[in-house]
Amino acid sequence: MINVQSELNTLSDALTDAVKKVIKDKGLVATGKLYNSIRVIPQYSNGKLELGIEAEDYFEFLDEKYQIMETVLKDSRWDSAIEDVMFNIIEKELDDKIK
Repeated sequence: MINVQSELNTLSDALTDAVKKVIKDKGLVATGKLYNSIRVIPQYSNGKLELGIEAEDYFEFLDEKYQIMETVLKDSRWDSAIEDVMFNIIEKELDDKIK
């Protein structure tokens, strides 16, 4: 049986690592404060998966200037990873309704 929170946690860890890699690759690590604060939080509700970011407040300005999230999400492997998570969650919801 699938554990929805476990699926979301796995996706969160992978996306968080990817965001940190982009930040490092773009040379945006000075003190490590922003880098260490990053956490991608996927949330599933009403059939939708939304990605939130927990980070130092200046992340949004760096993201706007350096397209950090866009860089991460344009990697096609995230399409399949997100589709897999959505499939598993929806499958669990259907199984729960049948029971």
